Amino acid sequence: MCKKIIKILLIISVLSFNLYSQNIFDDFVKIYNRDGKSYKMSGTFIDIKNGKKTVNNFDMIVGKDYKLMYLKNNNTLFLANNQGFFVQSRNQTSPLKISGSYVVTGAANMNDLMSINFTDDYKIDNIVSNEEINLIKKNRSVPYAKATLKKIAGGYSIDFFDNSGKTLKRGIYKVSSNYFNDMEFYNLIINTNTSTVCNISKMEPSSSSSAYFRSENMKMLFSLFK
Repeated sequence: MCKKIIKILLIISVLSFNLYSQNIFDDFVKIYNRDGKSYKMSGTFIDIKNGKKTVNNFDMIVGKDYKLMYLKNNNTLFLANNQGFFVQSRNQTSPLKISGSYVVTGAANMNDLMSINFTDDYKIDNIVSNEEINLIKKNRSVPYAKATLKKIAGGYSIDFFDNSGKTLKRGIYKVSSNYFNDMEFYNLIINTNTSTVCNISKMEPSSSSSAYFRSENMKMLFSLFK
């Protein structure tokens, strides 16, 4: 009887542990996806390289299946959707698709990580602890084969790896007003002294239809920003 009770308690413990770890992933995704709603946001990102800072201003529209960022300083659009990751300036006739294997920095580095759709792109591989899980990609087009999600003070951190286990990038997501309004992105391929810090200072609901956020419409999408 005693052994049976112990076995039942062990099963409950394991199930509770798995459920709690799953909730870490679910909670992160819910905050990351902003409850699946569309928003228009404004803010700044700061490129930091060897202590030198370069400040850029941006507007961004995000939805469940897309993220569109407009860089005010150089009139450039970045679009991430299920087609891939694209960039286009006002004087270009068509967008440039950026390969996942291409080493990017600055705004491109930030958009590269912000374009990830964790719900569709990753699944839980194994559980390290109740505050750390390993993820593995389930979408072949995702450039990062594996990732480790950790609960940290004030938010979450994610390390992204290639197939060999080499750390490529790191994202720090800090919770502010129930959302990730402060984020830090590190490109560890190039230099650990290179990072991009993003701060979202304004957010309002967006009524834009997701059907417009396609690479073939990028020239038209400039009209969404003043």
